[in-house]
Amino acid sequence: MERLYIADMMQYLQYKDTRSCIKWCLKNDVKIFFAANEKKPFVLKIEFEAAANKEVFKYLRDKYGINKLENGCNSCPIGIQENMDAVAVKNNNGNRYKPSGHHEKNFLTSLLNETHEL
Repeated sequence: MERLYIADMMQYLQYKDTRSCIKWCLKNDVKIFFAANEKKPFVLKIEFEAAANKEVFKYLRDKYGINKLENGCNSCPIGIQENMDAVAVKNNNGNRYKPSGHHEKNFLTSLLNETHEL
């Protein structure tokens, strides 16, 4: 796993302060690590690239379809597949819709209890 240090992130994001990079990482769910023998903070390069290019990957997922990307996208540029997998794992955290009102709960249970016949 490749490391990306905060100084390199500052150049890519065009920030002048390390605190701005740390806030960006917190906002985009990029984990910041500190090595035991080093004082410099770093992130995983693949995780940073996935967060920095989130909109591009969303566009590619929508264009090529999620099933095609899971099986490998032959027409995608090289290196996109690994980042797409990282975004898919990060976004697939099991959040489901939870109805709040009485009518919503009844409607959802009626949908879930309905059997489909062909």
